[in-house]
Amino acid sequence: MRKAAFLLLLILGIALVGFWGNWGFSHLAQARSLPRLQPSPTPEILPNGWHRYTDKAAGYAISYPPDVRFTISRDKALEFPEVALLLPSSTGWGNQWMTILVLRNPKRLPPTRFIVQDLQDVFRGHGQISEGDLSKVEIGMYEAFQIEVPPFLPGIYIFHQDKIYFLALHADMRSGLPPTPGAREMFFKIAATFTRLEDKGR
Repeated sequence: MRKAAFLLLLILGIALVGFWGNWGFSHLAQARSLPRLQPSPTPEILPNGWHRYTDKAAGYAISYPPDVRFTISRDKALEFPEVALLLPSSTGWGNQWMTILVLRNPKRLPPTRFIVQDLQDVFRGHGQISEGDLSKVEIGMYEAFQIEVPPFLPGIYIFHQDKIYFLALHADMRSGLPPTPGAREMFFKIAATFTRLEDKGR
């Protein structure tokens, strides 16, 4: 009888410890969880069926097809949200994706100098880039600078006063292989819709 009571108390004790341990662990994990990607706010639907995302604080808008998976990352280290667009499977195998990041250029450095310095900070000595790796391109109505330096294949910098808009197409997330021709085509179609809000209607 005593053995049965002891075993019952032991089982209850183990169950309570497990319950409180799981409760405490789950709350600790929630408290320390990293910022997660958040779904896009309800997009504006354009006449051609594409969606438009507008960031009034960052001062830009961009459009994308409805089958693109659109997410926003609100990282405390970033002044403005980072946008990620997972391209549809029709662009080719793998996980083809692009990002939009808004950077600051408080010293108003010349474009080529800023880009070389920015990429040196990104690679931290694990890659080299020079002004010869840059080429001028037109994105919509804007003059921009394009790079082809892994993992940005390509990356496009659009300069405006003390802000730089950086649009990048990335290597496949799983295989590390370069983007497919279909992904590149989609990237440039989306990039061509980029508009600074102060220029809308011009």
